[in-house]
Amino acid sequence: MKRKLRGIVLALAMSAVVAVGVACGDEGITNGDNDNNTNQEQPLPLTQLTKPSVTVDKNGLATWETVVGAVRYAYKINGGEEVETTLREVLLKDGDEIRVKAIGDGKKYEDSSYCSSVEYVYEAPLYDGEINKGPVVLTLNALDTVDSATVLSG
Repeated sequence: MKRKLRGIVLALAMSAVVAVGVACGDEGITNGDNDNNTNQEQPLPLTQLTKPSVTVDKNGLATWETVVGAVRYAYKINGGEEVETTLREVLLKDGDEIRVKAIGDGKKYEDSSYCSSVEYVYEAPLYDGEINKGPVVLTLNALDTVDSATVLSG
């Protein structure tokens, strides 16, 4: 009878071990080399950067404000090749269109989308009835002579 009781207890104990193993699946068994990273936190989604706001001055200098989180910027002129830069300005020619985006670090911030195109159109100064009052530039070669009376009187 003692043997029978011992056999029943042993059978019950083994059944319990098997039931625990089945209920735990692979999660309860580790060998130190477990590559299953199910217990690690998933990375947070990246925050998309704000589009840069581009302005172009009367000389064709396109500039944009700093975008918080940007590590650099990319621009396209006239839909051409993308150029990356850490600067926040580029000189345009008459008729050029520029689009700019902010580039993120890929860890916390993702790239912005491109801003709307901004076009530079050269506007010649209006003639006010007087000759340009800017500095006078003379180009002379070795045979030319100029006296001060000619330059001052025009």
